[in-house]
Amino acid sequence: MISGCLAKLQQAEAEWAAVMHPSVLVLVVLLAGGAVAALWAPWLLRSYGRTVTRYMSFRQVAAPPQAWWQRRTRLLHRPEAASATREPGGGTLADAMQRRESRIRRATALAFAVFVVIGAAVFMLHERVSALDYANMLFPLIVLAAGPAVVNVMPAGSARRLLGISAALLLVSAAIEGAVGASEWSDAVVGALFVLALQVVCLHRLLRALFVPLTVLAGAAAFGIVAATAALLPAGCISDPAHLAGADAWLGIGSVAGAVFAFGLCLWGGVQLLSGLARLYERGFISDLSLVSGSGVLIVAGLVAFSADKPGTTPTVLGLVWLAWCSATLATYIVVLRMGPSPAMSKSLLVLRVFSKGSKAEQLLDVVQTRWRYAGPVLQIGGPDLAQLNIDPYELVKFVSFKTHELFLPGEVSREQLQDGLDLAPDREGRFRVNDVFCFDTAWRSTVESLMDMSDAILLDLRGFQAKRAGTAYEITRLAAHERLRRVVAIGDKLTDWAHVDTLLDAEGQRDGPRETRLHADAADLARLCIASLCAVALQSEPARSGLR
Repeated sequence: MISGCLAKLQQAEAEWAAVMHPSVLVLVVLLAGGAVAALWAPWLLRSYGRTVTRYMSFRQVAAPPQAWWQRRTRLLHRPEAASATREPGGGTLADAMQRRESRIRRATALAFAVFVVIGAAVFMLHERVSALDYANMLFPLIVLAAGPAVVNVMPAGSARRLLGISAALLLVSAAIEGAVGASEWSDAVVGALFVLALQVVCLHRLLRALFVPLTVLAGAAAFGIVAATAALLPAGCISDPAHLAGADAWLGIGSVAGAVFAFGLCLWGGVQLLSGLARLYERGFISDLSLVSGSGVLIVAGLVAFSADKPGTTPTVLGLVWLAWCSATLATYIVVLRMGPSPAMSKSLLVLRVFSKGSKAEQLLDVVQTRWRYAGPVLQIGGPDLAQLNIDPYELVKFVSFKTHELFLPGEVSREQLQDGLDLAPDREGRFRVNDVFCFDTAWRSTVESLMDMSDAILLDLRGFQAKRAGTAYEITRLAAHERLRRVVAIGDKLTDWAHVDTLLDAEGQRDGPRETRLHADAADLARLCIASLCAVALQSEPARSGLR
């Protein structure tokens, strides 16, 4: 499958028409997008983190006009998706989480099965396909399709296992393909490594967040280069630059102008496509996970469909096959989702933590917030520690368009203004969103107090907390002052100064009052224990006045 695309790409060295073949264009876009995502993503994430950190230290000098608030509310507020069937309440919060997750898992599994079955039929469009060739094409298809499926359901610990299984299967497939002479050894190995690289990009927690946006931009640039080259080729500007002078000067100048226009048009189209995806995300039609999964489906189907070489399989026919294949997979996913009702129960979670950089700290919070998205919305003050981890298409579009400041609350806001700017409803798949509330230094104190009142459960990550952490100390005192300790699950480690925590609580009159649930960071299966404790306190506490249903 991949070898066929590579063979057509090699033909481009001697034949210009091969460059315009859809299989070559798809491969060029994938190579460009994957390379850009892998190489540029670390720099982009660091730059985004530095920008967020810099804005957090700003102070409001003037109140924004009312039109600014209205525009922010219109952009960020999304009503609950009416397309999701709501089932009656009842049961525990853990049951509601399990039903939401099972609903998405079932839809993903059936869509995966439909995708593989149709892909097996598409293989019949390849010329001279033996049983061994068929098996060698089916292996990469299953491995490639499993990546998007795993991303969408996100089972814990699946990424490393899937990568290990994928590597083993691909090496076996490449060895068999090279041994029987189905393709050159080099092509078989390169094809296997290409498939594995796509898996790594899609399953890596940070790379997959940027893979689709960067692939769109890099793909638009790749198409722009092809279009610009096509505009220059008829005038002979590539083979003979002398056409730019003499009698053909105007023809050469016109071709150069056309090439610049073609490149700019393609790049503009990529930006518009990226903005359109961000709008779909804002309105709940897609989630960050399904965006990556859906893009993976489009990529895999394109590689398989456009590598067909049977006589009569013109690019138009292959394009229609690719479109029908992707449409059938998407339709299966949507229909199965709509068949199962979504639970009505939901509880919001507020994450408060010591701002620190550390892979273990981020890993735990990532697991908890990812799992809680099946229970309700996650709220947190945006900070440098999780800003990179939670970047979504909307925030990325703001960053690359130099409008990151529009994500920040400049000053104190009313509860109504804050709530109108939060995304509290589930998307059409049934998952809730992680709401990073970015604040200038003049806004975070009043904002975090409002979020405390709006939350049903509060995770207080005190790992590494010491007396010098004034911001976290302020949050602890306000939790006690607002009588929210019974909603709190606190996590500490050997560095946590619990004596100072008790001193802060005693100062607020909580010596004999209700206290928070405390967990140690070294506890076995900490993530599961943390989620279970949060579910318990969320159901025991009185309903938060957040307007959640």
